[in-house]
Amino acid sequence: MNVIAFDTETTGFSCALSGGSDEMLQLAIVDEDGRALFNEMFCPAVKRSWPWAEAVHGISPRMVRGLAPFENYRETVQGLIDEADLLIAYNFDFDARFLRSVGISFSGKRHFDVMKEFARLHGVPGRTGRRSYVKLERCAAYYGYAIEGAHDAEADAKATMYCFRELGRELGVR
Repeated sequence: MNVIAFDTETTGFSCALSGGSDEMLQLAIVDEDGRALFNEMFCPAVKRSWPWAEAVHGISPRMVRGLAPFENYRETVQGLIDEADLLIAYNFDFDARFLRSVGISFSGKRHFDVMKEFARLHGVPGRTGRRSYVKLERCAAYYGYAIEGAHDAEADAKATMYCFRELGRELGVR
């Protein structure tokens, strides 16, 4: 089975599909062994600054100025998605929404959201009874994995794949 994990770094939380104007700055895709299949940064088409997001992931406008836009990589990324049997992400809906906003299709693809599954097993119950989501760093630490360079798409994709494998062991699935 071809399993891949992916992660994005963005200019904010709200892409065009959500009625916003935020864009992807970085995308990384890793295989089941954590090897990078794709890791690129992109020059956004509209946004020229993103101070809040930059404070989180460290990607500055200067770092992406002059880089190719995502459109230059669309076919390569779609090919990796199409070849995969299972897609893994931490907060799948967020990353997938940004990818869909630039034309990537997930039609018919099985996916697994590590964030939601980890919360189901280990999240702290809230007032509504729903278990809380936790940051990727906390999930990784629970399984004894230290993320070097957290909030870098490749480092986060590798951590997500690691957590997916550990969750599978815990559930007796993998």
